[in-house]
Amino acid sequence: MSNQASKQMSNDANTVEALSSIVHEGHTINSSLNMKFGQCRIRLDTNSAELNQILESYFKAFLNDEGAADMHVIALERPEPDLGLDVTDWERDPGKVGSKDSFVDLDDGRVCRKVRTGMQYLLSDKECLVFGECIKNESQVINFLISQYITWLLHRGNVLCHAAALSIHGEGFAIAAFSGGGKSTLALHLMRNGFDFVSNDRTLIGQGEDGVYMNGVPKQPRINPGTVLYNPALADVIPEERMQQLKKITQQELWDLEEKYDADVEKIFGSGKFRLRAKLNAFVILNWKRDATSATEFTRIDIRQRPDLLAAVMKSPGPFYMLPGNKAPASIVETNSDDYLPVLSEIDVYEVTGAVDFDKGVEFCVKQFT
Repeated sequence: MSNQASKQMSNDANTVEALSSIVHEGHTINSSLNMKFGQCRIRLDTNSAELNQILESYFKAFLNDEGAADMHVIALERPEPDLGLDVTDWERDPGKVGSKDSFVDLDDGRVCRKVRTGMQYLLSDKECLVFGECIKNESQVINFLISQYITWLLHRGNVLCHAAALSIHGEGFAIAAFSGGGKSTLALHLMRNGFDFVSNDRTLIGQGEDGVYMNGVPKQPRINPGTVLYNPALADVIPEERMQQLKKITQQELWDLEEKYDADVEKIFGSGKFRLRAKLNAFVILNWKRDATSATEFTRIDIRQRPDLLAAVMKSPGPFYMLPGNKAPASIVETNSDDYLPVLSEIDVYEVTGAVDFDKGVEFCVKQFT
């Protein structure tokens, strides 16, 4: 599209609703998918039967046709249009470099764009739309669906945590860690001990009908090679040839590898092992260190006296988050300890210090939570 045409489109379509009409033009919905994430029913409509099959396979543990949808999402497979919008880069978390997302807020909502892939998103009180090369970028469609479920939970009084979570008999605990601390690795080791999987990296917690509850997100764990190598249950996640190569490199090289693999929870651990909601009894915060020489210790703490540890728990929603009423926030939504402490103060919180030792982590959690 020429710069002149792009500018004209921007002038003619300065609302999310108008942009949606342009994006939809020439693309007919032909497939649908109904899912239930926790207590939220979601309907996805798409113009691509292939994309529908991809998402049906990914979310197979959460397919559900019962009841009216609480949320409606549309995914359009189509070439990337130039909407002619003056977008701004989204501010990334500390330590992250490079542009990842851009956005612009309009009178009736928000438009987002993935910088590297060109995938785009329309959000308003009437629109929840992802479009572009969806099949090629299926993970970004999956992440968008999950982001809208997270928003649904946030609007219902939950707070977002950077944590994995596990349960057994409907009750469980969450695991937080500082970057590279091994929360996913510990969680997947614990899955061999009878636990159910609740979430890998994002867990929302809040007051429930009879105590504190946690809600996971339906995203399969993306794990590094080191996690796979030392967990026999994950042996089939990486091709055998690559596994043999990985066995020859050092522990430090394993830690530093920028390589991720999807682990299908129910394929590996059995049907019914991915459960998105449970009562929350405890939070375990991994503050151990790879280079520590002291013994691994587990200490119950008063989280109100340890604001330094809250940094490992709190997580701000990203650019897809909209305020109740689907209004774009005036600025990035900052995390606030006052939102977390009332919930965390009602449960047991443990700090893990000393050397990284997954065997001891498993031993402690099994003893404490089963």
